[in-house]
Amino acid sequence: MCVELKKFTVFIYAMLFSFLWTNTVFADQSSPLALPFDVEAVRLKTGSPLKKLFSCKPPPAPMKNLKMESMYDKKDGTFSVIDPKAYIAYKKASKPASIFEIGLASMTNQYVRSNPPRADIAACTLDWLAFWAKGDALLGNVNKNGEYTRKWLLGSISSAWMQIQNEPSLDPDKRKEVIDWIRKVAKAAKADFSRDGHLNSRQNNHLYWAAWGVGAAGMAINDASMFDWAINKAREGINDIQLDGTLPLELARGQRAYHYHLFAAMPLFMLANAAEKNGINLFLRNDNALRRLAELCLKNLGNPIAFQQITGKKQDLTRAGTSSDLGWVEIYRQHYKNPRADAALQKFRPMKCSRFGGNVTLLYSQILVKSSQENKVNYTIVD
Repeated sequence: MCVELKKFTVFIYAMLFSFLWTNTVFADQSSPLALPFDVEAVRLKTGSPLKKLFSCKPPPAPMKNLKMESMYDKKDGTFSVIDPKAYIAYKKASKPASIFEIGLASMTNQYVRSNPPRADIAACTLDWLAFWAKGDALLGNVNKNGEYTRKWLLGSISSAWMQIQNEPSLDPDKRKEVIDWIRKVAKAAKADFSRDGHLNSRQNNHLYWAAWGVGAAGMAINDASMFDWAINKAREGINDIQLDGTLPLELARGQRAYHYHLFAAMPLFMLANAAEKNGINLFLRNDNALRRLAELCLKNLGNPIAFQQITGKKQDLTRAGTSSDLGWVEIYRQHYKNPRADAALQKFRPMKCSRFGGNVTLLYSQILVKSSQENKVNYTIVD
């Protein structure tokens, strides 16, 4: 009887392992990872000859060490009250990073729009990336807020590289240098968010953003192990979404709860899009949890009454509901019909966020209509 019971137990464990394995989809190791956007397709739809002169400006000095403090009042346990002095100090400390990622996004978007492709713009972008690579940027001494900045920048850098990497005229030595550097930064970001699992920052929107940075790097340099790590973290994030569409750790941000739900939606939707391009469906996960999160955010856009009722605090809408933190609506609208999504897109397009490559609408929208004006694109919602 005991022997039979052991055999049955072994059978059950084998079946459970088989179920878990078959329901955990990984990227195909035998073929290159698909990118989250198609540069050539966008260029064919929207590209035109660029008549304006392009001047390659010098990049900001590489930021090797990332030591910066939070912009929030340290006395506030919810990290939702902005300290004016701390905010100024944070903006000053992170200014080179902002100049770098915005500059990369601007140049790479110009390159994508250029038809024929402007190799000089791609070369300038490569020079910027190689300059930071030579300086071991983002790989020095880093504190907690520096870790956050590193993974955000990783998304910007990787998204920029994805836009120019197929330019045939790029210097091969600089190309290798940039790829090696992206790999080092991605390994560092992955290590940051693979330890201290008890911290909220290893479970909330920071984890989702780290997943996007590492996942974007994985696609940019074709590293399936990094991409798989990112997708598994995206699964964790989607599993965090409750039946009412809320994220508990973002609700804990008190008066900034609504802002951080928008902020969390950004990497989760972009990761779901990237996963879909590689044959993995995260939109159905946790009973269509991404849809619940999106509809809650859209329903409260401009007047987050639900979040005020849940948290008991009037919501601070500083930088909440912009063309940046609503960029994920481009992906959401490709899967679901929603008048609120249509209204948001019509109001805020083009959506822009350097961490996803700059002009999100240009790169990710499926419906693009070229305008007669140089570098202008009209965006139309079509079912």
